[in-house]
Amino acid sequence: MCRLNPNEQKTMLTLWCIARSPLMLGSALDKPDSGMLALLTNPEVLRVNQHRCHQQPLFRGGYNRSRIAWISWDDEDDCIYLALFNTWHVSSVVEVDLATYGILETYAVRDLWARIDLAPVHGRIDAVLPAHGSALYRLSPLSVC
Repeated sequence: MCRLNPNEQKTMLTLWCIARSPLMLGSALDKPDSGMLALLTNPEVLRVNQHRCHQQPLFRGGYNRSRIAWISWDDEDDCIYLALFNTWHVSSVVEVDLATYGILETYAVRDLWARIDLAPVHGRIDAVLPAHGSALYRLSPLSVC
């Protein structure tokens, strides 16, 4: 029995992965919750935890400092992982000015939780997140032809 709702479970795992924390499960292994099991077996999200070089929190902002962003660089495939968090109790937009952090190119964006490609971004990225929700993206530089 987990006291976290599905958004909070995803947020917890997003933070553990971007911070490269050990992943441990404290539940009855013979009765896995299907939602949590789906989170724990997402190969794209697990790659963030297992295959990156360095990470850092970018900022805490917004009302009551409830909007948080973390970034991580994967030197193996030259991509950037970006985790966005809304710790507030209502839905909120989390915006990141990528240029402020020296991320100046146009990037292809992959939503790792939904396993879908999004529109490319240049200079900024934002997401509407539910209360206690998160997003986890892989940004890959687009080659200039």
